[in-house]
Amino acid sequence: MQGQSVNELGDGVVPRVVESLYRRINQNKSHSFSVSVSYLQVYSEKVYDLLNPLAYNGRNTTPQSLRLRWTK
Repeated sequence: MQGQSVNELGDGVVPRVVESLYRRINQNKSHSFSVSVSYLQVYSEKVYDLLNPLAYNGRNTTPQSLRLRWTK
């Protein structure tokens, strides 16, 4: 998903999408934009917010999973 520019395949999906998004924003001077980002990991049926430093507990570098609520 992230990848590295070490070969002909180039960057991963995430860096390419972000670059494309900001390129389009910079091309459109007649509007203003607000960009917000969520970066989540789903592992073993648990969801982790990778951008939230508070998701990590004090002594351990393993993130705590997000609490999910289910609604109809």
